[in-house]
Amino acid sequence: MVAVQSAGRIRKQNIPAGPGSVDVGLDDREVAQRVELLTRFRQLLLKQRDRFRTYLSTLEEEGDAIRKGDVEHFERHVQLEQSIVKDIISFRRAVEPLEDLYHRATGRNAGDEGDIPELQAHLEHLQAQVLKRNEENRQELRSRLDELRQQVARIRAPREQSAYAAAAARSGRMVDITT
Repeated sequence: MVAVQSAGRIRKQNIPAGPGSVDVGLDDREVAQRVELLTRFRQLLLKQRDRFRTYLSTLEEEGDAIRKGDVEHFERHVQLEQSIVKDIISFRRAVEPLEDLYHRATGRNAGDEGDIPELQAHLEHLQAQVLKRNEENRQELRSRLDELRQQVARIRAPREQSAYAAAAARSGRMVDITT
């Protein structure tokens, strides 16, 4: 008897042991533990997926703020981005031990059960999108910074002197008061 998760439901199902697996009679408590582990693992993956989606949305808004030159909006998004990244890291820290625990308890990978492989593939896809968008934002930010540096350089460039300043520069600056 094996706990199988499909379409969000968990049910017990008799599945013959495959090659290399050990057919061990599991009692209800062991099945319940495995189901609980898989359920918790799935919940964490779903939360992580939601955080990645939020992160991707934040990066898109951040890119708009960079293009518009809206510093305050950009700053808020950077702070939000930092919070989301911390959440994603904490989810990963929680997912890895659960996956290991399930593997030790069953001898199988949690990533092979139910819809978990699909969730993990979707997470990897979202992560790739996030990395791509993050790199695009960095490029836009670099080009915006270059534009700002050029503007500052133009402002600092020596200006043409006024007629009075030019005349003062040509005339002497010392006055003889001994006569």
